[in-house]
Amino acid sequence: MEYARLLATFEQCLPLRQKSNLTEPALAERIMVQAEGLIGATAGVLRQAAVEALANRWDL
Repeated sequence: MEYARLLATFEQCLPLRQKSNLTEPALAERIMVQAEGLIGATAGVLRQAAVEALANRWDL
C-alpha cells in the first residue's frame, strides 16, 4: 500500500525515541481518514501528534 510507505517515511523523520508503528493497519486507516487522504494533511496530523507526544512526555 502506497500510504503505508508514506507513513513509514514519515516515521523515520519523526523525532521520537521509539517507533510509532504508523503502518499498523488500524492506525494507518485512522490517520488517513483524519487527513482525508491528503499528503499535506497527513504531515500535519503526524506533526501535531509528535508535538503532543513530546509535550506530554509520552514514552514514544
